[in-house]
Amino acid sequence: MAEMLPGLEHHTVVKLASNAEGRHFLALTSDDCVFSWGDGDCGQLGLADLRSDLYCYLISDPVNIKPLIHE
Repeated sequence: MAEMLPGLEHHTVVKLASNAEGRHFLALTSDDCVFSWGDGDCGQLGLADLRSDLYCYLISDPVNIKPLIHE
């Protein structure tokens, strides 16, 4: 059985994207929020730092991310 990741409990994911190695992820929700999680050692999570985490973080300014998810 699949488990909900912390941070996404009250959202419905409509699109999911990852890098080729499956090390970091983006989720677009039905209310147009973008969340990221995974390996962020080079800043790829959009969180303005280098943290890595399995908690899903809301990206506050996803302007450059949403077009990639909608493709």
